[in-house]
Amino acid sequence: KLTGATWLVLSSFLTLTLFGKINATIAISFVILGDSFAALIGKKWGRLKVFKKTLIGSGAFFLISCTIVFCFPQVDKLKGVGIALVGTLIELFPLKIDDNFSVPLICGFLLWL
Repeated sequence: KLTGATWLVLSSFLTLTLFGKINATIAISFVILGDSFAALIGKKWGRLKVFKKTLIGSGAFFLISCTIVFCFPQVDKLKGVGIALVGTLIELFPLKIDDNFSVPLICGFLLWL
């Protein structure tokens, strides 16, 4: 069985290869920073859970992802915030595929469109 780190390395390679440096940097940052903050804040202050994840942790993921979008002036902000929301929902829902794999690939693809 592959670990979250293995999935992240694989998805990072694919995202960089397929969607370009800027799109990949944003998408990979969503999962690295967003997931980290979601876990830290969710464990500390999370009470209300949905799908075994805390809503405050998911809120942290979304806010961090939006902050990342605003660090890149070449990205359309409305589109970027929408993609941050998609990344948050992928992270929240209990999908069969690891979110360390799916978030960068899906968000990278959407940024590339």
